[in-house]
Amino acid sequence: MKIETVYTLRQPMSHIGESESTVSFLNTIRIAVDGKVNEVFALTGNAIRGTLRDCAARNLLDMLGIKLKKKEFNILFSGGNISGTLSTDIDQAKSYRDMLPIISIFGAGVGNQILSGKMTQSFAMPVCRETVQIIPDIAGIDKSMFQSSWKQMTGTINFTRFDDSKNVKYHEYLNGEEDNTDKNSASTQMRYEVEYMVPGTQLYHIINLCTEDRIEIGAFVSALQEFSKSPILGGMGGKGFGICDAYFIADGEWFAEIENEQFTMNEKAENALSAYNSYVIENKEKIIEFLGGKNE
Repeated sequence: MKIETVYTLRQPMSHIGESESTVSFLNTIRIAVDGKVNEVFALTGNAIRGTLRDCAARNLLDMLGIKLKKKEFNILFSGGNISGTLSTDIDQAKSYRDMLPIISIFGAGVGNQILSGKMTQSFAMPVCRETVQIIPDIAGIDKSMFQSSWKQMTGTINFTRFDDSKNVKYHEYLNGEEDNTDKNSASTQMRYEVEYMVPGTQLYHIINLCTEDRIEIGAFVSALQEFSKSPILGGMGGKGFGICDAYFIADGEWFAEIENEQFTMNEKAENALSAYNSYVIENKEKIIEFLGGKNE
């Protein structure tokens, strides 16, 4: 299943590629169009996958109502790590895929096995003049965006972080003692600058789900549904960055949509999500035992 996504930014988006002193710049890649090489902003597929993986894990644990030990937590949220001996890991890795559809979709490192996921994807690139021959004209895309360079869709903003211990209004909350634990630490008062993509920018992204299993597709839909509760791309979400809408097309047909934190989906997506939720509910105790979770 090929899922094409058009993200439309409702707030500025930050995705840092490099920094110089106190200035952070957007991540860029080089693309070749008509024999010319241009630089263009790109949100990495790894960042999007990480966001959706976290959403799928949160959704599952909320349904199970459990908390996990660090090893299992890292497998679900971070993709695990590689350690252990080969002789005992093959069956263990297979059992993770069989028991947890989200692991089958997103993959994980279990023991010393890399359990590949069934999801491949592209970078997310802006709909702009530089990408007019790369991004198809599909539903959800504003064609007028192809007339402008991506560099016209950027801006910079300055932030100042103050040392509130020097604010006389708050002195009544200090006990008057100096913290000398680290005399060489930098002051907490600073000024820094961030480059961002402007609200209204559209990003095009492709995900290929290499499965026809309805439960596994439902596990992916559960991630989209969870993402809709806080649809944030890139970094600095706590500062108001990254809020977006999203329009999902699967194999050429409308699949799902996020607009103003509201999630809607077609019948295929709804049936897949229902199948996944039923699987989790019916196998709740087995999954909890498998993960070694404890009730909240």
